[in-house]
Amino acid sequence: MSFYTDASLIMFPSGYKEDKIYSLKPTDGSGDLTFTRASTATRVNAEGLIETSPVNLLQQSEDFTTTWNQVDLTIGTNATTAPNGTSTADSFTSAISTANHLVYQLLSGVSGAYTFSVYVKKANSRYVYIKLVGNASQWVAAAFDLNDGTLTKSEATGWTGLSASSQSVGNGWYKLIVSGSGATSVNFNVGIQYTNTGTPTFAAYADASFTGTGTIDYYIWGAQVNIGATVKPYFPTTDRLNVPRIDYTGGNCGSLLLEKQSTNLVTYSEQFDNAAWSKYLTTISPNNATSPDGTQNADMATSDTGGDLKNILNVATSTTYTFSFYVKRGTVADAKYRVYNFDTGTNIVAPTSYISQTNTSTWVRISVSFTSSATGTSYGFYLLDGASAGTIYLWGAQVEASSYPTSYIPTLASSVTRLADAAYKTGISSLIGQTEGTLFCDVNLNSRVSFTYLALSTDLATTSNYLGIGFLANSINFESVVGAALQANIVHSNSSTGRFKIAAAYKANDFVLYINGVQIGTDTSGTVPACSQLGLNAFTTAQALNYNSVQVYKTRLTNAELATLTTL
Repeated sequence: MSFYTDASLIMFPSGYKEDKIYSLKPTDGSGDLTFTRASTATRVNAEGLIETSPVNLLQQSEDFTTTWNQVDLTIGTNATTAPNGTSTADSFTSAISTANHLVYQLLSGVSGAYTFSVYVKKANSRYVYIKLVGNASQWVAAAFDLNDGTLTKSEATGWTGLSASSQSVGNGWYKLIVSGSGATSVNFNVGIQYTNTGTPTFAAYADASFTGTGTIDYYIWGAQVNIGATVKPYFPTTDRLNVPRIDYTGGNCGSLLLEKQSTNLVTYSEQFDNAAWSKYLTTISPNNATSPDGTQNADMATSDTGGDLKNILNVATSTTYTFSFYVKRGTVADAKYRVYNFDTGTNIVAPTSYISQTNTSTWVRISVSFTSSATGTSYGFYLLDGASAGTIYLWGAQVEASSYPTSYIPTLASSVTRLADAAYKTGISSLIGQTEGTLFCDVNLNSRVSFTYLALSTDLATTSNYLGIGFLANSINFESVVGAALQANIVHSNSSTGRFKIAAAYKANDFVLYINGVQIGTDTSGTVPACSQLGLNAFTTAQALNYNSVQVYKTRLTNAELATLTTL
């Protein structure tokens, strides 16, 4: 047999966009999964770097009438063919007045190095300039000649690392790029502005004024702001929500990361020089080293013997938390972390050494889980506690109400919540075997806590009728439920994390579960529900999973085929 040919649905996480994960099969889109999260998040990208998902921080990257602010100009939607061949490029027409003809978008919660890129094509005006603005005294700008894409002027004020360039992409289109470091969260914005000269006088807010033409000056499309001083491949956005995370943790092929909701309670998770972090015999050199996200935003802490660095937070009583942070060795011989209850004057996590690696180029994520006391809510989270004298590099601190560390959630002045991931498909009765079939998954279990299911169901909002592979703290189960009554149940006692290839086959009075090539068990009594929906994290999202693939078959594969499928 051919597993590809016989499968009715194959989800292999490669292609995706906002709200959707493309299935490898069927190819007509009828098997594409809906994805929701309603927030941004981070992932490990193919280069092994922690990256915001989506990488594009701008909303409405192709519609400059929504979210974007227009000053003394008119935007015409879908006015011409964009670089990707679709009729989605907008026109930019400056008003016949002496003013600042500008379209811009505001961003918040940003700090560090950024790159702004946008595709621009000449209509009737030769010159254009683009800019990144941190505040009234922090900005970079670059002007270009659209006849040939030449950079005619670039300038920075209050920023470092200025870089500007253009790339010809054909049919008169140029990708214009400017980057710099020095952004703050106050009044951060990016803009595209009309100019009639290649050497305009740049400014942040009081921009140089020019008399507009009243005709279409440019066509614009595909705006993007990404973290770092290097332009990233363009990713289109509308609201930036519901973007799947293809995660490369461990250096393997990309997998679909699904996590529960979690909140990072730490403020200024990367800015240890901020007053939110209390320092004793410790000084911070900000943005001193390249962090796990690939940019120079990691801080160096220099401590005398006995120095400490801590963040004091309020937590709930009798609640499980996980404290985590990234560290790289400098010259310090030893360093410790701890968690301290200031109300009771006791250590919840005793001072624990964490510097043991000798390779100073390696970042390590330290994490510890604990349950808070029944009394007292003021807790100190120490990244350094009584360290020996020397230097150490720190980045990405996180405290969350969780029994395990979830993906990093960056913060600035307040806590930040990443909402839960959900991936599902409804209305696919034709792709699911109604009386017999097979459900397969290749999955990495990052934690073993409360249950989550890969399920075929009549209604993913209930547990009345479903066929499901359940991931629990101490077992992996295969269940058939009809009318809220358990029909078949095969249990594999297992609390391990790691990679599992699991196939569950079903037919009336004929159920079997295979894991990693081994038959776990059978059940010869039970009925099968008629299903129309597929949920990759059905019923609850407590478990953290990385799906390498999911396959659905409309027939019960033979035991020999199941053994082969789970060992490929």
